[in-house]
Amino acid sequence: MATALLNAPAFIIESLRRWRRSLRAEARPVRTAIFFGFLFLLTVAIIFRLQWLFLMAAMVACLPWASYVVSSRTLNSIRCRVHFAEARLHEGQTANIPIEVTNEGILPKGFVRIVLDLPQGLALVHAETPVLSLLAGESIVVEYRVRALKRGVYRLSSARIETTDVLGIYQFSRPIERFSGEIVVYPEVLHLRRAAILAGGTTFGDALAAVSRRVGEGVDFYGIREYRPGDGLRRIHWKATAKAGHFVVVEYEHATTGEIVCALDLTKGTDLGSGRQSLLEYAVRIAASIGRLVHQLRFEYQLVAVGSEDWSVYLPDDARSDDPLLEALARVTADSDMAFGEVLTGWLNKITRGAGLIVITGNLDEQLAHAITQALAAGHATVVYYLEPESFAPGAKQGDGAAGRLLRRLQAHGATTVTIRRGESLVRKLEEG
Repeated sequence: MATALLNAPAFIIESLRRWRRSLRAEARPVRTAIFFGFLFLLTVAIIFRLQWLFLMAAMVACLPWASYVVSSRTLNSIRCRVHFAEARLHEGQTANIPIEVTNEGILPKGFVRIVLDLPQGLALVHAETPVLSLLAGESIVVEYRVRALKRGVYRLSSARIETTDVLGIYQFSRPIERFSGEIVVYPEVLHLRRAAILAGGTTFGDALAAVSRRVGEGVDFYGIREYRPGDGLRRIHWKATAKAGHFVVVEYEHATTGEIVCALDLTKGTDLGSGRQSLLEYAVRIAASIGRLVHQLRFEYQLVAVGSEDWSVYLPDDARSDDPLLEALARVTADSDMAFGEVLTGWLNKITRGAGLIVITGNLDEQLAHAITQALAAGHATVVYYLEPESFAPGAKQGDGAAGRLLRRLQAHGATTVTIRRGESLVRKLEEG
């Protein structure tokens, strides 16, 4: 008994704190109206000495407290079950998160809302969440449509159920238990007819361009020969056939390689800018778009993406889809402590001889330029996509025009270089160089 008496002040103080936290700022006019209504009734009761008006004033004064006591336990009988585990979307697409709400009480429940605490990068399609009313024992499934605004991996772990009292003065909430899920947002993939490497004028570029016209065919004209069963009709050389009196077909020399290696710079500190217009998002979009093009042409594609984790992925020429590539690109972040030039140098011995190389970076330094020069010397047709840092974050300019000099040096060694600035059309840059 003594312990209960000692704990009573603390209990009262905590109850008052909960009561104060539950007050809704939007309900200030209602509270004001109740207060002045009570004051008016009390004043009239005192002036005219009407006992029944005293009773009415007391009832008006107790109304908010009674509403608080009755409504504070409303959520105890509400159960929520989330029917969602994971989803994979592209930027701009939507996913539905179904939540089943059940009233297990014996009385109807009203003014019930489900609130999802979404991470930045996701947003509700409809900002206003529906207000639910449930009869005793009733279940309702509510679907919340979430739109993916930016690529990344988002873990859903926070949601709550809210309700208000009948007067709308108080708001009560509690977290939804066992609410978890994951949404993986793939980067935007641009529709490209051809990338800069296709028009680079190199042997590899010519090979890839030829393959883009007819998958499985050779590249350069080799000669003619007699028709064999199984040869396609398109390969028949009609002029030579007319002279020889029997079918003659054209023969091509096959390409020596069908592989592109795309090296993506994930060095810490290179993610300049913000949102979908940051340097890293541009770089990821380039890697994804060229990867999609190469996959459609049935060539091999190797992504080199080394951050704090290694997100490198290989797509064979017979891959069913490019989802593994997009999955890796959805997860990359600029958090590598290793210099990009060092990463590229370490990969040079792993690249198939004669394979094409794409380098995507916003930080071109001597070490990286040396690694690219080594790749060129080894016979790798190379395209460098240089994302100009200053256009993404003013003040990030490389001093003394160092990047410009290094780009000119690489061009002199035979590399194709493309400079991209924030706001420029990536489709035009990738197709035209």
